[in-house]
Amino acid sequence: MDVNRFRLQLGDLEKIKPKKAPRSTKGKFLKGPVPLSWLKVAGNLPGKTLHVSVCLWHAYGIEKQDRFKFSSKWHRWLGISPRALRESLRRLREAGLIRVERYPGRAPVVTILSAGDEKQ
Repeated sequence: MDVNRFRLQLGDLEKIKPKKAPRSTKGKFLKGPVPLSWLKVAGNLPGKTLHVSVCLWHAYGIEKQDRFKFSSKWHRWLGISPRALRESLRRLREAGLIRVERYPGRAPVVTILSAGDEKQ
């Protein structure tokens, strides 16, 4: 038996492509990139604000737009009260991270701003 026929040549390694791990999109996910400077500002705000921030970025990843409706289903999914959700949105707005448009009887429309990039 000739063992030399099983040896790899120098160029053989470049031909071998490693297999990629399968990507699963089952369940909830956070699509990036999410600016860490933005999250840093949000993380320093009190209450459930960071939870709401991550949820906003999740919704942003789904909607693929900076401006989207942020329905009340999110406070139920997060397990926080509607008041905590309102307070968190107010804090994020005051920090200059989001803009919130409110309409009677409708979900608020949230715009994610890039102001967090300026606050290091």
